[in-house]
Amino acid sequence: MTTACPLCGEAGTRRVFSRFRPRSAAPTGRPTEALYGRAGPLVRCVGCGLVRQDPPASAPYSDAEDPDYLAEEAGLRATFRLTLERIERQRRPPGRFLDIGCGPGLLVEEASRRGWEAMGIELSSWAVEEARARGLNVQQVTLDELDVPAGSVDAATLADVIEHVHDPLALMRRLHELMAPGGLVFCATPDVDSLVARTLRRWWWSVLPGHLYLFSSRTLGRLMTDAGFEIVETTTHPKTFSIDYYVGRLVGYSSSVARVARTAVGKLGDRLVTPDFRDRVATLARKPGP
Repeated sequence: MTTACPLCGEAGTRRVFSRFRPRSAAPTGRPTEALYGRAGPLVRCVGCGLVRQDPPASAPYSDAEDPDYLAEEAGLRATFRLTLERIERQRRPPGRFLDIGCGPGLLVEEASRRGWEAMGIELSSWAVEEARARGLNVQQVTLDELDVPAGSVDAATLADVIEHVHDPLALMRRLHELMAPGGLVFCATPDVDSLVARTLRRWWWSVLPGHLYLFSSRTLGRLMTDAGFEIVETTTHPKTFSIDYYVGRLVGYSSSVARVARTAVGKLGDRLVTPDFRDRVATLARKPGP
């Protein structure tokens, strides 16, 4: 059953988060999936520390539809503007911008508004149609299939994407080929070594069937450097959502608790908040060059 670690090649592992909620479920491919703790067996590589599902699951991304995602458009745009601000402290537009796993294209649209020549790639047919209805340059291809010249991308983002990829190192090496010298890559993902994750363990909301890998700041940094990038900075990166959305996510634990909580917040539910649980790591990296 055990597969070799795709980051360091080590075959040795130890089980993690094995207590509580052991029942697994098939991934849906939806960003708002709430199957907390329902991932398959999780192991930590004894070589580099990368946590992964073993064996890995496979999600039906091309068929996934998630209109609930767009219900939080205001908060998502606020989060994406923060992402762009972090990139633009190092590199201002214009330039070619690529969002990998772009969903309905909200980050692509925000980047375009700021002067980037922005495009995205996405596997979900529903999301691609939503993005194209907004007039955005979004293609339904993988990164390997993307037809752009090597060395032509000035900035790229992977927001909550790398944990879904079957071979994250191969993807990052392909991205390195496409990046221009000095180009920037922003990658955000759940942090398995955070205090929240270590406390909640199998109950952590990022232990999902579709999350094939759970990175830490150390393993995410190694992924970037092994692919040829230089780390610029590593921080947390909280998300902005409505209060109603956050309390509604309790449905992953109890539908009745989520219902009561939503009733309790009442009119405050529409208010946007950005709580930093410090369980999401974001690394900004640069391809060496001028």
